[in-house]
Amino acid sequence: AEAKLFDEVKIMAQLRSPYVVNFYGVTKEQPYRIVMEYMEGGSLRDFLKVQSQESTSWDMRFQISHDITQGLTYLHQQSIVHADLKSLNILLNEKRHAKLADFGLASVKTENVEQLYQDASQVKGSLLWMAPELFNQGRHTFVSDVYSMGVVLWEIATHRFPFQDKKWGVAEMALQITQGTREKF
Repeated sequence: AEAKLFDEVKIMAQLRSPYVVNFYGVTKEQPYRIVMEYMEGGSLRDFLKVQSQESTSWDMRFQISHDITQGLTYLHQQSIVHADLKSLNILLNEKRHAKLADFGLASVKTENVEQLYQDASQVKGSLLWMAPELFNQGRHTFVSDVYSMGVVLWEIATHRFPFQDKKWGVAEMALQITQGTREKF
């Protein structure tokens, strides 16, 4: 697993896009720490929690959505599946331009996700952004990234998490997603 991590770190070091957080390095000793570009605006998740829906202009929402789309397009052109696209993994700079973060370790993440399916209580963190097919096959793809992006766009439009008012447990949430249940706003 360590060799795989460093192979992927080499790939991350070569990626350069105005829509992806820059990777600068990784420590040599365990526990490994990744050094990356500082994003003053914090996560998109925190931004959406703090800003009211009324105070966020549609121009700003479009800009953030555009940035996310461009970042995901860039990663896919580099044959990289993000595998965990959600508002927490999208960072904003001081001008509220978005960059994708927490990517590039897709094969490591895929192995971890498959392990997490054995303990469903741990899946909840990214469950809301997971494409329905992931509950059956467990493999992230370009298509599942696009589904996750759609959920993020819904968050940007509504300033809400999908199903945030539901009291569903993990199993019920997974069932609702695989059955195609959609949130209304």
